[in-house]
Order: sequence, then structure tokens, then C-alpha cells
Amino acid sequence: MCSAPTNLTGREASAHVVAQRNATMTELAAECSAALPWCEVAAGVSGRWLERSDALAFRQTVVLRLDAGAELNRDVPPLRTHAGGEDFFVLTGELELDGIVCAERQFLGLPAGDEGVPRALTPSLVWWKSRPTMRARRVHVDTTTMSWERSHTLGFWSKAIDEVDDGRVVLLRFDGGVSLGPHLHRAGEEFFVLEGALQDEHGTYTEGCWVRQPPGSTHSVAAPHGCVMLTTAGHLLP
Repeated sequence: MCSAPTNLTGREASAHVVAQRNATMTELAAECSAALPWCEVAAGVSGRWLERSDALAFRQTVVLRLDAGAELNRDVPPLRTHAGGEDFFVLTGELELDGIVCAERQFLGLPAGDEGVPRALTPSLVWWKSRPTMRARRVHVDTTTMSWERSHTLGFWSKAIDEVDDGRVVLLRFDGGVSLGPHLHRAGEEFFVLEGALQDEHGTYTEGCWVRQPPGSTHSVAAPHGCVMLTTAGHLLP
């Protein structure tokens, strides 16, 4: 259950709990989503908040749980009450928006101010992010039909999902035993582990974990047994 002041109940309590979480974008942050409470925000919609700033409500990252038929309306605080763009990545289930159906491992990116109302066709888990973006149109990508692209490091692969000047979204895959030495995230990076585990100097991150590397940070990473993660990068500069 969500922990909130006793004078708040139901959705009002949930809104209080998520008013601030990992709100300082210049600081390293890490959360295991499975350890966080489900907070109800609307009929059939609950969330596990990984980050949210009350002052920067357009920057949020949430794992959403939706019942079949549940809708993500624009007027439901603390979700979607902002002018930022939005990223949806379906973990399980199916979402629909104006005839676009997003199944498991599919991405839907919305530009700032998009008034569309996504609806769950089946019980669904969805990774959702709101953020400033220069994206000019809706983007729908089925990552299951894409081929993994090789990198300069043997056993390190990528699928480019979406890229604009102020941020890019990529699936990354580490084969077992692959590591990357110290590298700089000039404009910041966030990742959400979909499979396996990744480790760096600060900890080990298993399936369902989210990490934010602030702008200007460096780290080294390794995946002893392999890892697949959803990455957002280049989006954290003021």
C-alpha cells in the first residue's frame, strides 16, 4: 500500500506519495520497480513511480498497470497533466490509440501536447515517460521486427527506436560476459532493465530496475549473464 498522511485517502493519497521522487535531475538515482507500491490514480490505472518532480511535472517515469478497457485521460493527476511529450513501451498486454495497436515490446512516442487517449485492450504493464521533446509527430515502432545492430564492442547490440535533437530511445543488449569501460554521459542517460542484469560501480540492476545517470556522469558497466534494457539518452540537459 502507499504510505501517506492519514488525512488523505484513495487517489488523493497516491498523488501525495508521488509528488516528489528522485526529483533532482542532476543526481544519480536508482529504483527497483518491484519494490515500490502500486498507487491508484484512476479507475483501472495504477502506477509505480520511479521519478517525478512536483516542480517539473513534465518529467516523470512510471511503470503503469492497466485493467482491460482502462484509459489514460489527460485530466487525471498526477499523470498526463503537463505539456511534455510521452514515451510508452509495452511490457505486457496491448494498448490502442486511434487505431494504433501496441503489443508487447512495441513503442509509442507522442509529441508535446498530443491529446490522444491510450486505452488498454487487455490487462497491461507499460513503461511510461513524460519529458520535454522536439518530436513533431507520433512514432510507433515494433521492436520485435527489428534486427539487432552490431556495435564496435563484440557482443554489444542495439535497436534504435526514436531519435530527435533532444533525446533518443534505444534498446541495448549485452551478451553474457560483455563489459564497457569508463564512458561519459554528457547529456545524461536512463535505462530500464527488461531482461537479465547489469552492474556498475554503484550496484547491480536486475529486471524491473531503473537507473538515471545525470549529465556529465561516467561509469563502467558489465553484464556477466547478459542484459537487455530500454535506454533514453541525451535528454537531461536544461
